[in-house]
Amino acid sequence: MKKFMYVILIIIFILADLWISFLTFIDYLAERKTIKVSGQQTIVKEIKEHFKIDTDIEKITFQAGIPDGYYLYIYSKDNQMKRVFEDNHEDSEIYDYFRDKKADIPNHLKYLIGAIILEIVILKFIKKQTMQTD
Repeated sequence: MKKFMYVILIIIFILADLWISFLTFIDYLAERKTIKVSGQQTIVKEIKEHFKIDTDIEKITFQAGIPDGYYLYIYSKDNQMKRVFEDNHEDSEIYDYFRDKKADIPNHLKYLIGAIILEIVILKFIKKQTMQTD
């Protein structure tokens, strides 16, 4: 029974790690970039004017379109997605700004490292508990 539990836990951990790794690589490959707008007032002003937005913006996610253009996902202060905008012309300050930004890989790598550390701690804890009951 103990071996079965270890196998189930390891499968769950592997699936979680694969999911986080997938998020890391999809952000890198699909040019999906998220920025918190604090300290980014110039681009926020440009986006508000371009798309005629009058609400506060907390976060913006940019995704390059195929074959051209881009999508912007606008999030409000309560982290709820408010609107999705599509713009078909690449020659704009908004597109240039996000194209030059780096993807969110460091955040996802932090999550992956944290998940692996947590998994190791859980496995050690379970092993310690099972040894005490034997």
